[in-house]
Amino acid sequence: MSPTVEQFLSTYPQDVQELALKTRELVKAIVPDVREQVYEAYKTIGYGSGTKVDAMFCYIAPLKDRINLGFYRGVVLKDADGLLEGTGKLLRHVKVRSMAEVEKPALRQLIVEAVAELERVSSVSNHAQDEKAD
Repeated sequence: MSPTVEQFLSTYPQDVQELALKTRELVKAIVPDVREQVYEAYKTIGYGSGTKVDAMFCYIAPLKDRINLGFYRGVVLKDADGLLEGTGKLLRHVKVRSMAEVEKPALRQLIVEAVAELERVSSVSNHAQDEKAD
């Protein structure tokens, strides 16, 4: 059984725990019915419409001195403020070191866009499956 978010975060420094919980609040404020899943093996908390990675739009990865707010399809997000980092095929992340960074409108916008992108990809995928069934 997966630990609770609080149990998972308990081994991290207090300031990192607070950043993670504040970021969690932001995600839940944007998507009130979001599914949340602790992935101990990956040391992340995932957010999406389900618990499989293809149904996720972002994750929180606590580290010793910050959190990374990662986006599963970050490469396609508009990032006018240049917050996203990374070189992966799809993943991108934002390094969050302070509460002020959590409160940036640009961070909120990335989450909103990530949700919209997941919905777009899911509807395209569902449409393709519907066509195969016909």
